[in-house]
Amino acid sequence: MESNKNFWPFFFKMAKPYRWWFIAMLFVGTYSSVHSVVQPYVLKVLLDGIAQPQNKSFIELSLKPTLLLILLGFVITVVWRFYNFVVLKSLPRIKADIVAITTEHLRDQSYAFFQDELSGDISAKISDLTSNIQNMLNSWFNISRQALTIFLSILMVGTVSLYFSFIFFVISIIFIFMSYYCANSIKPFASAYAKARAKNSGSIVDCFSNVLNMFLFSREKYEAEFLANSTEHALREENKMQFKNMKNASLLGFFAWVLQATSLIVLLYLGNKGLMSVGDFAFIFMLSITVIDQIWYLTENLLVVGEQAGICENALQTIFTDHMQKMNPPDAALNITQGHVSLSNVNFEYNTENIVIDDFNFNIPGGTKVGLVGYSGAGKSTIVQLITRLYDLKSGEIRIDNQNILEINRRRLREKIAFIPQEPNLFHRSIKDNILYGRPDASDEELISASKKAHAHEFITSLPGGYDTMVGERGMKLSGGQRQRIAIARAILKDAPILILDEATSSLDSVTEKIIQNSLHTAMKNRTVIVIAHRISTLLSMDNIAVMDKGRIIEMGSHQALIDQGGFYKSLWDAQSGHSLI
Repeated sequence: MESNKNFWPFFFKMAKPYRWWFIAMLFVGTYSSVHSVVQPYVLKVLLDGIAQPQNKSFIELSLKPTLLLILLGFVITVVWRFYNFVVLKSLPRIKADIVAITTEHLRDQSYAFFQDELSGDISAKISDLTSNIQNMLNSWFNISRQALTIFLSILMVGTVSLYFSFIFFVISIIFIFMSYYCANSIKPFASAYAKARAKNSGSIVDCFSNVLNMFLFSREKYEAEFLANSTEHALREENKMQFKNMKNASLLGFFAWVLQATSLIVLLYLGNKGLMSVGDFAFIFMLSITVIDQIWYLTENLLVVGEQAGICENALQTIFTDHMQKMNPPDAALNITQGHVSLSNVNFEYNTENIVIDDFNFNIPGGTKVGLVGYSGAGKSTIVQLITRLYDLKSGEIRIDNQNILEINRRRLREKIAFIPQEPNLFHRSIKDNILYGRPDASDEELISASKKAHAHEFITSLPGGYDTMVGERGMKLSGGQRQRIAIARAILKDAPILILDEATSSLDSVTEKIIQNSLHTAMKNRTVIVIAHRISTLLSMDNIAVMDKGRIIEMGSHQALIDQGGFYKSLWDAQSGHSLI
């Protein structure tokens, strides 16, 4: 995977399946180059024939070369249409392959990676890859065609004047080496600009994905200033890159002028001495202009390639960041017979200064319902994230039916766990698609049954679009309670042997919560259930309750047993039930 971080190995990997299309492009480029040098040669023959009549009419002398020029013009038109066809068949597929391979790698990334990277930033970098690789292919096609044209021009000029052929050769070599240097010198500037531009794009997405906060806090001006700073940084990096490009172009432009001036002076000198025919003069003059133009275009394309390679490498460095968690073999499945979950000496920290879970031990027999309660920051949600392997523990062991979850494929592990989060974010798709996310192959009857159990069917059918209603970005077109009920329906439909609820009813009013609690009790039957709650009233039916503080269990037992202990749990219960002034 390390090779994917470097542009050229990645580029050749993407291009390999389409090598025959590239060979076809090479054929087009070759013919185009041959056409560029043959056309002036035919014109030379025409002019020499006219200048030396040899008792032949003008038509006799000019007809064959003229017809050949017309034929060459027709063939080059057909060849370029063939090139358009080849590009149409190859480039869109390569771009699709790039999207597929990059998103596949990203889907296997850890949860921590996406907490550090803006989604808008990642999207912008994938876009950079697809657009710049297309530009790169076009640039390299032009470079190869221009280099071949220069080479053939040097050979053809040699048939008339070895002196000119040597001049063209030396100048071309100097230009190519200078262009290579300039192309490499622009890469760090292009990479810095690409990084700043991607960050700027990510800031725009971040602003509008949190548009509600912006409106409610009246921070439109603040966001404008924040975005202006980000845009200004991107602008500064772009100016640095463009200034470097301008310096390189000025240097190369000077040498192009030297070549052109030298060629014209020598041509005038030789023509004045009578050392070349009219046709030779026109031939060398046209090829000198062709060589100058092709060298100039070649150097421009090399500069563009350097810039695009820098942008692409910046994108690849982020996209193909090494996976922080190993995936394990796909066949490393979790075989659940009872759903027994055990946590032994578990330790976890987000960083060395923030120990979240400290020597945690907890045993959850299969088929039982347990609750986790404690103040915010006690580590309740972290325990759930460790069980689902959103993070890997620092030390200790988590086993499900005596299988170490670190040895289980993450996807196969999560297939066995249904999760209802505190704040469910829905896809900007239909309600039906969001519920079917729990089990895509479920029938309509199973879909509706799950919705009814979650008490979502009633409000869904009252919407104009019913189950086909689009929910908006992150489900913003629905209320918090409606989103929560869709999340519950999704979990019920999944029908996994382990069910985790993280404040699953916190967004519901008291009446709706009581109704859904009945549905959840039905969904909890015959499976292992872990419930995180701040409101102790949601834990009354739990078989066991663990009270957490600072990453440790400080009390454990049933609701009544904990009340009888008169400790921390009882103080929470008294505060929430109105038996205390707290």
